[in-house]
Amino acid sequence: LLRLPLLIVLAKYFPIALCLLFCGRLSTSTQAKDLTVANRCSRIVMAEDPYAELWLCAIVTVLVYFLNARSGIAVGRARHKYNVPMPLSNGPSEFQRVFRAHANNAEQYPQFLALMWTTATVGGFPLVAGGLGVLWVVLRNLYVSQYHKAAKGVTAYSNPSYMVLGTYAILTLGSIVYRLLKSFVR
Repeated sequence: LLRLPLLIVLAKYFPIALCLLFCGRLSTSTQAKDLTVANRCSRIVMAEDPYAELWLCAIVTVLVYFLNARSGIAVGRARHKYNVPMPLSNGPSEFQRVFRAHANNAEQYPQFLALMWTTATVGGFPLVAGGLGVLWVVLRNLYVSQYHKAAKGVTAYSNPSYMVLGTYAILTLGSIVYRLLKSFVR
């Protein structure tokens, strides 16, 4: 539970820090020197490359792959350690926790990826979607680690990850409703 406030701070400031780091690498022309940090970041967002804003979501997608691979490898090791042959999914409670952690994450991946990419593209919030995605991956990684040790305490990481999914849905729906209302008001 002590890690949760740190995660919230990281989730809040990580996208900003990345943007500032990336913005600092603009050209050294006199126009770029006169820009404030906010203007420099907005210039990057307005880049000619239509995919320029989606880099963080792409990184998160790759991180999700590695998270899945990590928990899948853990299941294989647990099968060997506890002598649980494939395709069985029952065995000692230690094995079942490792297996359930992987299965629970595998159940979350499709909706997470769909909501993250929909929020980034249709919703129009690519950096927010990527930043929330980083938070989601960190929370799910902590969830897997905790579940391997004991089933108790996993809600400290699973509940906030569900809130990330809800935030994606609200942002996307809000953006769609706003655009629809804006088109009817004209």
